[in-house]
Amino acid sequence: MLDRYRQSGVRDFLDSTLFVDLNLYLPETLMTKNRYCRDDPLIRARMPLLDHKFLEFVARIPSGLKLKEGVLGKYILRRQLSHTFPTK
Repeated sequence: MLDRYRQSGVRDFLDSTLFVDLNLYLPETLMTKNRYCRDDPLIRARMPLLDHKFLEFVARIPSGLKLKEGVLGKYILRRQLSHTFPTK
């Protein structure tokens, strides 16, 4: 796994961790589970935010904007969509 951190070529810890997550956890865990879920007609699984252009765009966002109060959680996406889909 340390090799993947080195492969990222990024000094920022958050960005290198996201790189490792995208290259290890996503294909080896999440995508495998998604494949199994698609075979079951009772389970609906989607991965809508995996478009490579979107991922490349998000990778360029500074780390400071990816965290809100130290928590990852699609803060920018939620804030942008709050104008379209307001909360109660």
